[in-house]
Amino acid sequence: MTPLHRTCMVGNAQVAVALLDGGANIDCATPPRHHVPGFTPLMTCVIGNRAGVAKMLIERGADGTKVTVQTALGRAVQLSLVSTMC
Repeated sequence: MTPLHRTCMVGNAQVAVALLDGGANIDCATPPRHHVPGFTPLMTCVIGNRAGVAKMLIERGADGTKVTVQTALGRAVQLSLVSTMC
């Protein structure tokens, strides 16, 4: 888990911005050996219900459709954070 993942987990947008400005990979996935493999920082925000940080990541180019274990959008729908209906 990267510093960006940890920052997203706690929902600190200011630190997340600083990490991204410093070159953090916005779409990096946790490694296969991690206890939760394949999670991106955006997925971490979705699981932790950190909507503000998730929105910032998307605005800065995070890929919500990146398939690792599942997509961040798919997980958000499962958690009823977004609707599948227009």
